[in-house]
Amino acid sequence: MDALAVSGGTVYAGGYFTTIGGQTRFHLAALDAGTGNATGWNPNANDNVYTLAVGEGRVYAGGLFTTIGGLGRNFIAALDVTTGNPIGWNPSANSAVLALVKSGTTIYAGGTFSSIGGQTRNFIAALDATTGNATAWNPVGNSTVRAMVASGGVVYAGGSFTSMGGQPRNYLAAIDAATGIVGGWNPNPADWVYAMGVSGGRIYAGGSFTIIGGQARKNLAALDATTGNATGWNPNADDRVLALATNGGAVYVGGNFATVGGQPRHGIAALDATVGSATSWNPNPPASSQIGTLALDGSTVYVGGVFTSIGAQPRNDIAALDAATGLATSWNPGANSVPTALVVSGGTVYAGGYFTTIGGQPRRHIAALDATTGSATSWNPDANAELLALAVNGGTVYAGGRFTTIGGQTRNAIAAIDAITGNPTSWNPNVQNDASPLLGALAVNGSAVYAGGIFTSIGGQVRYGLAAIDAGTAAATSWNPSLLYGSGVGTIALSNGLVCVGGGFTSILNLSHSYFGGIYQSVSGVDQPPVAQSRAQLRATPDPFYGTVAFDFYLPETGAVAVALYDLAGRIVRHLHSGTMMAGDRYVDWDGRDDDGRPMRAGLYVVRVRARRADLSAKVFRLR
Repeated sequence: MDALAVSGGTVYAGGYFTTIGGQTRFHLAALDAGTGNATGWNPNANDNVYTLAVGEGRVYAGGLFTTIGGLGRNFIAALDVTTGNPIGWNPSANSAVLALVKSGTTIYAGGTFSSIGGQTRNFIAALDATTGNATAWNPVGNSTVRAMVASGGVVYAGGSFTSMGGQPRNYLAAIDAATGIVGGWNPNPADWVYAMGVSGGRIYAGGSFTIIGGQARKNLAALDATTGNATGWNPNADDRVLALATNGGAVYVGGNFATVGGQPRHGIAALDATVGSATSWNPNPPASSQIGTLALDGSTVYVGGVFTSIGAQPRNDIAALDAATGLATSWNPGANSVPTALVVSGGTVYAGGYFTTIGGQPRRHIAALDATTGSATSWNPDANAELLALAVNGGTVYAGGRFTTIGGQTRNAIAAIDAITGNPTSWNPNVQNDASPLLGALAVNGSAVYAGGIFTSIGGQVRYGLAAIDAGTAAATSWNPSLLYGSGVGTIALSNGLVCVGGGFTSILNLSHSYFGGIYQSVSGVDQPPVAQSRAQLRATPDPFYGTVAFDFYLPETGAVAVALYDLAGRIVRHLHSGTMMAGDRYVDWDGRDDDGRPMRAGLYVVRVRARRADLSAKVFRLR
C-alpha cells in the first residue's frame, strides 16, 4: 500500500495490489470507511499508484501507470469520484509522479519527470486544476521530489535533490506558492526526507537524516516554519520514518523504527506534538513490520505497509485503527504476508522468514509450498528462529539465518536439509560469532557453498563475514577474501566466475572496497584480485517493495552507464539502462518484471550500476 486519502465516508487506496476489500481492483480502489469493502468505483490502473489527492469531485492520482479507466494517462490523472472515469484533465508526465498536493485551483506535483503539463519541468511543477497545463511556476530541482505539503502560501518539498530554484538545498526546500522562488528557509538535512506534515507553525519532517535545522535529530524533527531551525521537539527515532500525519495534539509516524519518543514502538507511534514523547497509543505490529503510509479521518487512523497483524487483530498490510485506543476496527480489506527468502525448485516453492504458519499449516520459519496450490507440503524442518537465506542444489536445501536448532538437530545459523524428508544432513559448518551468529546470504556453485553474514568462524576456520564451504565435508576452503573483523555480508551473487558481495565491510583482500566488492572464484580456491571499485551511495526506495522500486545514485562524471538487475544466482534478469547519463544524482526504477515483461518472484535481488568511475551495488527485496 503506497497511498491513502480519505474523503467523507470513503477511503481511497493506491498501491501494487490486484485485490482489496473483497474485490478485484488493480492498483487503485475506493473502500467503504465503515465496512472496508470495495465500492463499485474501479478506475483499473495498469501500474502502481504512489500518491493521491482529493478535491472538488475529483481524485487526482500519480504513479507509474500509463492507462487508467480505459484511457491513456501517463503517470498522472484526474478521476471522477462517482464514476471512476478519467476526466479530460491530462498533464501527461514523462516519468513517475510520486507526490501530489492540491491547493486552491492548483495541483502541485513532484516526482522523477522532466516534462509535464506540456512544459519542461524538472522534478516539480504546478498544474492548473482545470486545464492540466503547467503554470509558469517553475522552481527547477536537480533530483527526485518525493514528498510535498502546502501551507500559508508556501510549498514545502522533500526528496533526494541537492538544489532547488537555483539555490543549494539539501533534500528539503520551501518554495513560494505564487512565484516559485525558493526562500531563505533552509533546514539543510544530512540525508533524505521521505514524509512531511504541517501543524501549528511547524513543519514536521521524517526521513533518514541525523542532522536537520542546525541540530542533531535522528530521522524525525519539527522545524520552525519561518526560520527553518529545529525546535526542541526530538522523538529520536532509531530508524527511518517513512510516513507522517498530524492531528491537533498528536503526530502519527510510520516507518522502520523500533523505538521512538523514548518508548519501544514497532513501525508506528503517536507522539505528543508539544514534547515529542510517545503516547500510550500502541497498535504494536510485529517487530519486522514497516509502515509506509498513513491517513487520518476523524477518530480513525488508516495505515498501509508490510505487516500481518496490528491493533490486536490479524491484518495483512492495510488496517484502520482507533485513534484513541490503537485497536484495529472491524475494517479489514486484507492483503498477503511476506517471507524473507524464497527459492523455487521444480514444483516446490521453499520459503523462509519470520512466519510460524504458512500455506494453511503451522510452519516455524521454513516451509515447502506447492507451486500450484500454495498449500504447505508435509516437509517441515521446524527452525527455532528466523531464516534469512535459502539455496537449492539438487536434492539439498541450504538454509541460513539466526536459528540454533532445525529439524530437531543443533545447527548454528546454517544447515543442509534433505529436500524430500526435511531432515538435516550431517553437513554442519557450525557458524560462530562473539555474539549471536547470523547467516544472511547463500549461493551454491558446484562443490562450493558461499556463505555471508555476521560471524568470526565457519567450517572450522577463522572467517570474517564471508567464506566458501565444501559442499561435501562442510569444511571452509582456502578461499578467504580477508574481510576485516566486524565486517558483515548481506548479499551474494555469482556471475561468470565472480563472487559479488554487498554488506558492511570496508576492505577486501586488504584493499579499500566500501560496502560492495567482487572476488574471483577459482577451482583451486586460490584468492584472485578483486575487480570492483569503491562503492558510492546507491539506495533502493522503498525496500522491501511491492510494485516499483526506485534506485537513486550519484555519478561523478558524464559517460556510458549500464544498470542491470541480478538474481542471487548472478543471472541478469532485467537491463534497466544502457547508454549515456549526465553526472550528478540519477534515478532508475524497476517495475519488478524481467526483460520479457514477466513478473519476477518474491525475494532478494541485486542492482548494479557500472560506469568508468563508479561501480555501485545494492540489494532489494521484492514482495509477493
